[in-house]
Amino acid sequence: MKINEDLLRSVLGQEIRGVSYQEVANAINEYAPHFDVVTPRRLAHFVAQLAHESGRFRWLKELWGPTPAQERYEGRADLGNVYEGDGLRFRGRGLIQVTGRANYEEFNSWLMEFYPKRFPDVVAYPDYVAQYPLAVLSAFWYWDTRKLNKYADRGDVKAVTRIINGGYNGLGEREDYTLKFEKAFQMYKLILKHERMEPKGMDPLIVKQVMPPGKLEAMDEPDPLPEVKVKPRVIAKDWVIRNEWYIQRILDFTPTVVRTGGLIALAAITGPTIQAINPSIPMEVSQVIATGMMFLVGLVPTAAVIITKIEKVTKELGELFIALSIALEDGKITSDELKQIAEEGKDVAQAVKEAISK
Repeated sequence: MKINEDLLRSVLGQEIRGVSYQEVANAINEYAPHFDVVTPRRLAHFVAQLAHESGRFRWLKELWGPTPAQERYEGRADLGNVYEGDGLRFRGRGLIQVTGRANYEEFNSWLMEFYPKRFPDVVAYPDYVAQYPLAVLSAFWYWDTRKLNKYADRGDVKAVTRIINGGYNGLGEREDYTLKFEKAFQMYKLILKHERMEPKGMDPLIVKQVMPPGKLEAMDEPDPLPEVKVKPRVIAKDWVIRNEWYIQRILDFTPTVVRTGGLIALAAITGPTIQAINPSIPMEVSQVIATGMMFLVGLVPTAAVIITKIEKVTKELGELFIALSIALEDGKITSDELKQIAEEGKDVAQAVKEAISK
């Protein structure tokens, strides 16, 4: 699924000055499928951690004092800061705050592998990490290389926080964001499935329903709707009921006057004509020939009408099947209801149309 600015706003509130939720959503939507961060739960964990780490997407670069902790960046071997000035040069950037020369080098190698020649060298130009889309891609790099999807699938906010933060700073807010985002994403996914579309925005009334006040509980993936199978005999019976008139006309379409008196009268006229053309043919034989010709002539329009009727019936049957499949998939009518309607001799096509229009 894809997220949008309304979903972010429903949990985080209005954007802080200088922040564009749509820019954040666009970058996440573009790259999330590359790393299988596409389920409501995985997206909820990912977005919640980024929202906390960046102060609701406000900080793309670590604020520099320097503080005593930041002064200790200089010369830290575990961060790979081996050259003078590396502490400031490779301070935290991006939505997940990539920090230290070693991490920038690792991220740069990963970028060159996944997206060769697409982005600049972030070791030579580290400030690019504080700009979109690298601000988001750096987060996906950390998320993917630390295999955080498996912890998200378990709903383990503490484990995800420990790997990202190195401890549990801000755990309460991270948990709150995660629960609310998962609730919002789950509801949004159901809305998209129902409407068979992906709207750009979200109705404010829906947002209000998605995010009721009070504490929210984690929400599991919704159970798939049971598959509804319609028994063919129900459809066949309904088709016969609805098209009984056509079937009867096909079986008994040629009028009696054409089959009997009409053909005899035409044969009586045509027989002498044939004999006049060829006097060697006896009158009786001429009349038999004329009768056969008239019978064939009578069959041509009859066959044409029958074919037309069959095409019409086939078209109606196809339209019925399409409408019926939509109604069944959307749960607007069940196979048991169809069976009951057919057994009662009611018009199933009309019942399906009424169900779809509800």
